[in-house]
Amino acid sequence: MSNNNTVEILTIRIELNQLEQKAIEVMQLFATSEIDFTAYNRIMGFNNERRSQLQKRLNILESPINSDGDCYNRTDITASFKANWQTLNNEQRQRFLHKFIKKIVIHCEVQANNYYRKVIIDEVEFHEH
Repeated sequence: MSNNNTVEILTIRIELNQLEQKAIEVMQLFATSEIDFTAYNRIMGFNNERRSQLQKRLNILESPINSDGDCYNRTDITASFKANWQTLNNEQRQRFLHKFIKKIVIHCEVQANNYYRKVIIDEVEFHEH
């Protein structure tokens, strides 16, 4: 994890903590009738939306696939597997295979007058997470 990610993760956690404290304060204001339900609902809506955004970003930053600073997460890679596979380095490919793939069935075709064989993937079975 890079130093930039560490700082960003810490900053996000601090803001999440502040939003949690703000939510507690707003609930207390509503409970003591210092704000009405409409104001409570509006404030909590903004609070919850921001917490959701921060939590998504935190999940990306803390993702094991994201350990060297690239913004890859499980959904991105599996949604467009073929395109994303080309952008991964060998270490990231290996981690992906170990984490998500349960079984790969292949066969090789020998081509005439060619030193190389053509490898064909017959089946890919993913772990269920």
